[in-house]
Amino acid sequence: MKRFLLAVAAAICICACSPKAPKAGHVIFVGIDGMASWCVEAALNGDGFDTLAPPQLTNLRSIMEQGAYTFRKRSVMPSASAINWASIFMGVPTEMHGYNQWNSTRPAITAAETGVNGMPTTVFTALRAARPEAVSAALYNWDGIGCVIDTCAISSYEYFDPHFDGYSSEAYTAKAIEYITSVRPDFYLLYYDELDAAGHTFGWGSPQYYSTLEKMDACLGQLIGALKDAGLWEDTVLVVSSDHGGTSRGHGGFTIRELEAPYLLCGKGIKALGNMSAPAAAAAPAAPAPYTMMQYDVAADLATLLGVPVPAHWRGRPTPVL
Repeated sequence: MKRFLLAVAAAICICACSPKAPKAGHVIFVGIDGMASWCVEAALNGDGFDTLAPPQLTNLRSIMEQGAYTFRKRSVMPSASAINWASIFMGVPTEMHGYNQWNSTRPAITAAETGVNGMPTTVFTALRAARPEAVSAALYNWDGIGCVIDTCAISSYEYFDPHFDGYSSEAYTAKAIEYITSVRPDFYLLYYDELDAAGHTFGWGSPQYYSTLEKMDACLGQLIGALKDAGLWEDTVLVVSSDHGGTSRGHGGFTIRELEAPYLLCGKGIKALGNMSAPAAAAAPAAPAPYTMMQYDVAADLATLLGVPVPAHWRGRPTPVL
């Protein structure tokens, strides 16, 4: 009984402020592991493709034109997967959540804050506490994601092994689409591991990496098209981001190529502000300095989009577009 009362008290602390109306009926977060800013920028600008045609990133470009984006989102250190996905969903840096290895399944030290389900409060935890009726779901093809999202707070989640015979990115995306269009969840996480695998196998910036990046862009188009066909697009905010970049065949270090990953969002209520990190115009000396987004700001954006109060202990803050 005492443990139950403590859990309730913690939930009340998370929701100390009354929930606000969500920005849209549906928030879909697409996480693409290992999507490096320097690679995406090179592809969009056609830089360094003298003998190889640059990948066609029509859907990423469309999201940029319709909404807001930055290529200056900085990972927490070290620039490895579980560490950064933890910050993305938990709204705090490494030293607070305690995940310190690429494949961490739990904090290596006592977390600075523990939520109602015995792990640091995630976006999913905060959503369940503030809006118990909200439907959330997650589909991921790297099992490490299940360790950083608080599956106890999620309505439905599934790990799909990418090594399963017959696996394809297109079929995997179709699986997500089937759920989204039939259940119409308030919040959905769709995670892809393919691009990171291409980086480790062939190298960041390799022809195979760019081919996989183009495939990820096509999957985004597949998703957007299905949302439009189902009549959901007009009431959806789509967020696309990554955990880290890479260089050569690895990441985990402290170079800008490893630390910077794109962040893009568009949809209902999102103004077409373009590049949030663009330098201030020379004609406007009073304009604020170029915006640098931090990894844990993603959680604050997702919470704000969902109408969930940002927990007081989170270090992330909503981006200027919100």
